[in-house]
This record gives sequence, structure tokens and C-alpha cells, in this order.
Amino acid sequence: MSARIMPKRAVIYTRVSRDDTGEGQSNDRQAKACQQLCDMRGWVVVREPIRDIAMSGYSGKGRNGWTEVMRMIEAGEADVVVAWHIDRMTRNMADLEKLIDIAEKQGVGVATVSGDIDLTTDVGRMVARILGAVARAEVERKAARTRLKNEQKASQGLPHLGGPRPFGYQEDWMGTIPAEADAIRLGAKMALAGETYAAIAQLWSSKGLNPPRGFGKDWTSEGVQNCLTNARNAAIRVYNGKQVGPAAWEPILDLDTYLRLTEIDRSPNRSANSGRTGRAPQNVLVGAFECGKCEGPVIASTKPRRGELRKTYACKAGHVFIERDIAENFIEGAAVARLSRPDAANLFSDDEPEDQQAVQAEITKLNDRLKMMSRMLGAGTMEQEDYEDAAGVARGLLRDAQNRLRTRTAPDFEGLSLGTGAVASQWKELSMARRRTIIRLLFDIKLMPVGQGRRIDRGEIDAKDRFVITDLEPART
Repeated sequence: MSARIMPKRAVIYTRVSRDDTGEGQSNDRQAKACQQLCDMRGWVVVREPIRDIAMSGYSGKGRNGWTEVMRMIEAGEADVVVAWHIDRMTRNMADLEKLIDIAEKQGVGVATVSGDIDLTTDVGRMVARILGAVARAEVERKAARTRLKNEQKASQGLPHLGGPRPFGYQEDWMGTIPAEADAIRLGAKMALAGETYAAIAQLWSSKGLNPPRGFGKDWTSEGVQNCLTNARNAAIRVYNGKQVGPAAWEPILDLDTYLRLTEIDRSPNRSANSGRTGRAPQNVLVGAFECGKCEGPVIASTKPRRGELRKTYACKAGHVFIERDIAENFIEGAAVARLSRPDAANLFSDDEPEDQQAVQAEITKLNDRLKMMSRMLGAGTMEQEDYEDAAGVARGLLRDAQNRLRTRTAPDFEGLSLGTGAVASQWKELSMARRRTIIRLLFDIKLMPVGQGRRIDRGEIDAKDRFVITDLEPART
């Protein structure tokens, strides 16, 4: 009696590098042809076809299907691997050598619809290597063609259509979506006025505006930061991380606003003033006043007293402390009262003292210079590196002039009806970051130590006895 010959066990593998329809039809066609080959050879397919969709055969990244095929070969669960063509398995020579090595050790064959390759023989391995080299050359030629195409599109200012659509723009990446574009403009306005990215993220999420697909359900401070500082919003075309010229799509932000956003994002004071990390301020008066004895900073702290923890503001050296809510009610009340006074509008009136007019003229001149350079950059007549060098010098001079002027500008008080009783209700709507900024602009504040022998139980000493507040004169009188 002759021994019974067992049919070979086959595993079918299919792969497509793209699947624009999302239906996997190309994989289905490959699987059908491979199944017909197995039927004709009398091979038994041991499981459903294993497939990879939208995966590169060159990079090999994320090819879970092929990883499973290799596992089956090493485990001795298949005698032959069946595919449409050798380049469906791999276009990477290193991966091909790994397949050859395993197939030789396990005695596994490779069959393709376009012809068998026996990797257990030297001729079969030579043919596989030749086909692999041809496939790799095709990948490189395709990459070169794609690169030239993308460079041409970038030089023409056309968008690179890949991935989710950017926030603010339609699916064609050209026209804007009004609600999202308005949100970007409002976010830019808020950021330039000192709001945190976290506050902007909360506002956008509350309006039901979703981040781009794949970036989570709600906005984060990092997402807002990346959105607002994206050159796309100013219709600047970027290619390989470099700005290459004006774009063909509609801008959402003017060039000057975009550049101001990128500048405050690089500012060393950004973390303190605007919460670069995205963490919302926890206490409104941190950084707003100092110790009246050592002139050191006063921080938020917690003090145990009579079996409970009391939230306080305290000097690091231990000279002064006060209940947080008492201090906040008093200082914020003083700010509201100051902003409600009839002369509050003079905080940024145009009637300037004679000695400040020269500084203001210098600021205007520097701003005009920055705008001119911005236009040159946007028009492509100025290189990015040259712009950064020149703008860096101009902005340094501008910051120096602004510090000398010590001016407060309208955006700092935006949303407040200065000089009216409406300020009290409007103040409550401001974010904590805005309230902190305005308090620091309005006042110089010191917290004084309690007199010798006086008790400091809650409520015993009025806050007005503890604080020395210097109400700064209007920046422009």
C-alpha cells in the first residue's frame, strides 16, 4: 500500500498600498485569483486570506497581516505562501532576505499568480532577488515622481491633499468654513490679548467645533496652539517644513496677525502670561503682589490652623500671609472700581505727554518696518532666514520701546465698558488669565505684615489694612 500524500497547506496573503474606496476590492480580486491557483494545485487554504490595506510594502511599517504570515511560516502552520506577485509580499530587500532565510529553513514554498518561486533553491532565490530589486527600483522611481509633483504644487501655492482637512477649511483645502474661520480669528484675538490656549480650547469645544479628524473629540491647548500658529491660516505655502511663498487658498488671518501669534508663542514670557503649557491659572493673584517686608513674591499656599487647612497667599520667607478669598475679593473689587471710574478710558487715550510722543513714534516706525518685512516674506521677495534675523532685531527694539513707554493698550481691556457700571458684571465673564493680566497692569500691590501682637484670625483685620495699593496713573494722560 502506497503512503497517502497529504495536500499542501496554503496561506493566502494580499496587500494594497491604498484603498481610496474603503471597500477592499483590490484585496478581494487578489484573493480570488490566489484561491483559484490553490484549487488548481489541490492545495488546502488553512484560513481566510490575510490582508493588509493601505500599507507600504517598502517601509513595512504596521503590516500586521504580513507579520502574521511570517509567524505561521516559522510555526510550521503552512507549506506554501500564495500571493498575487512577489512585490505584494515585500519591496524591501531586507525583508525579502528574511523571507528567503525562513523559507529555506522551514522548506516553505512561495507561489504567485504570476509564477512560482521556489525559495529553497539557489535559482529561485536569485529570481526572487532580481524581482525584489526591480520592485524596489519602481518604488524609488515612484517616490521621485511624487516628490517632483509635490514640489511643483508647492511652487504654485497649491495644497497638498493628504490626511484630514485642516480646521477652518473645506475638503478641497481652498475655501474656508465660515464658523471655523471666525473661531480662528476670535482665538487669535484672544491669544494676542493674553488669553491662554486652554481658555480658547474650552471656548471652541463649547461651541461644538471639533478638531480635525484623528485629533481627538475635544480641543486641547496644544491643538489650539498648533492651529493658531499654522502658516496655512495666513495663506503661506509650506513644503518640507519651510515656507516657500504665497498660497492659492483664501487666508483666514492677515499676515501681521499670524506673525504676531508666532512671536508671542516664542516669547520667554509666554508661559507666565498666557499659559503656554495650556494649564489654566489656578489662583488669580499669584504674581500680582509682593511681600511688604522683603519685597519677595507671594505665592498660593495652604496653612493648617485649628484642625483645618486654610488656603492662603503667603510670602516664601514667612513674613506675610492672608486668606485667599479675602485677598481676591478685595483686590478684584479694587480693579472693578478702578475700571468703573469715569477716567478709566484715559488708560489708553491718545492725549499723550510730550516726552512720550517720541517713544510712540519709534514704536509706530518699528511696527511699520515689521509689516513691510511681513509683506516681503509673503510675496516671496524675502527669504525666511533673512526675515527671521531682521524681524528679531526689530522686535527686540520694539519690546524695549514698549517697556519704556509702559503703555496699556485697548486689547488689554477688550470686552469691558470702561467708565461705566457694566464693568462689574463684565469682569466676572473674563477668564482668570485676563483678570490676572489687568490687575498687574493697573496696580502695584504689597501685602503688609500684621502689627506686633495683633491677631490675624479670619475677618479680624480688614484687607484694606493689609494691602498697600499704588493705583498707577493712566498710561496716557
